[in-house]
Amino acid sequence: MLSLPKSLTGAPEWHYNDAMNPTSVDAGNDEVARYEQRLKGGRGGRSGWVFFSFLFVLFLLFVSATGAFVYMRYLPERDRAQADAKALAETTTRYNELKSSLDRAERGLSSTRAERDRLDEERAQALKDKESAIQELERVKSELKNSLEGELESGDVGIERRGSQLVVDVADQVLFGVGDAEISERGQDVLKRVAQALAKRTDHVVQVRGHTDNSAIKSAEIRERFPTNWELSTARATNVVRFLQDSGQIAGQRLMAAGFAQYQPVSSNASEAGRRKNRRIEIVLLSQTPNGESR
Repeated sequence: MLSLPKSLTGAPEWHYNDAMNPTSVDAGNDEVARYEQRLKGGRGGRSGWVFFSFLFVLFLLFVSATGAFVYMRYLPERDRAQADAKALAETTTRYNELKSSLDRAERGLSSTRAERDRLDEERAQALKDKESAIQELERVKSELKNSLEGELESGDVGIERRGSQLVVDVADQVLFGVGDAEISERGQDVLKRVAQALAKRTDHVVQVRGHTDNSAIKSAEIRERFPTNWELSTARATNVVRFLQDSGQIAGQRLMAAGFAQYQPVSSNASEAGRRKNRRIEIVLLSQTPNGESR
């Protein structure tokens, strides 16, 4: 009989009896061969699994190392990209702000230019109006000189242009008696000739200004009517205005009266000649603005 005892290594041991036949030996050999083949196959399978596991671990290590490498290379690039994007956004914002400021400045400049052009036009028109007004005053002055030739030669009347004003200066003795505010016949004649030249200038106003010297009113009779030179100068100017309206045909809305007493002298009151110059009536032709104000 064939028996299969095990050795200490675990491998089967074969013992043959002398009485074993050849057929039985061949069958036993075949079985041993198959067992050894299975044993070899099992060892080869385990080795293949270990090798595959080793390759898989290597693959995982490669993937991890590659990912870490890519991440480490990408991180600085990402930070730079984010910084560039932020800088670009700030630059764009600043550009838009500067562009808006430039647009506002251009609009302001355009408005300023338009305002400058308008002011230039107004200035040119004002200069033109001023030249026209001066020419008109010179025509009135020439007309008055012709009609008051005698009084001009005697020095009782003076005519001068003061900027945009034409001033007819009439001595008080031509118009009034001493300490009186009633217009004399000679004075009325002079005022009529003045009114003829002024009445036609409807775009001008006429202001009559009364002036005196610094002598106090001494006569008690005169002081009853004119306590001071204020009352006397104002009364004389008012009477001239009334005459120009009633007899000179100058519209009342074009007339003004003012009394200045002794406070606007044209000469020194230290002499009789100077005081005589200060006692006067000024008839002033003033140009009128579009809104009705005189200038």
